Amino acid sequence: MRAWFFEVWNEPNLPFFWAGTKEEYFKLYEAAARAIKSVDSRLRVGGPATSVNAWIPEMIAFCQRSGAPLDFISTHHYPTDDPLWRNQSLSWEDFMKVAGQYQRGVLFEMTAKARLEAGKLPLYYTEWNTSAMVPDPLHDEPFSAAMIAKTIADAAGWWTGILSGPSRFVREGGSTPRRSTAALACRPSTASASRTTACSSFYTRSATSA
Repeated sequence: MRAWFFEVWNEPNLPFFWAGTKEEYFKLYEAAARAIKSVDSRLRVGGPATSVNAWIPEMIAFCQRSGAPLDFISTHHYPTDDPLWRNQSLSWEDFMKVAGQYQRGVLFEMTAKARLEAGKLPLYYTEWNTSAMVPDPLHDEPFSAAMIAKTIADAAGWWTGILSGPSRFVREGGSTPRRSTAALACRPSTASASRTTACSSFYTRSATSA
């Protein structure tokens, strides 16, 4: 179990998954993190497990103030998040009007910003793909393979290796089983003065704790 990563909750910045406030999530995180550490102080716990790279600075600031354990930062992103990432006050209705429109290389932009915000903490993308929608047929198109290859190439010089693991298949809403989203791990590196991260990619999602 000491090899596991305990990620508290899932996308609490979205009302689909969390009905409370950001501050209430932080209180939940603190209670869960302290409970996990009470079992074994070497177990690793982190968050905020948000979508759109949200709440990273706030999460770190909260843990520094409260003393809550924080071993890593985790978040999620997709290129289709682009409009919401650039304007997080965008309403869901307005977001749906521009859904599917995004700039080339936006995942690299998102990762670079999140990496700076995470500081010295390891940064884990426990969801990323061409689209957040599980039944989206785009997942099975050659474009998806090209997008993943481009995401890796964009981070050339940051990568220390590629780790592969068993893919899991998911079935949601009666849809045909499809591969789950991939995960991306980025950690601070001092190997190069011109780069700020070293990363590895794997295809099983980190262990979660709700």
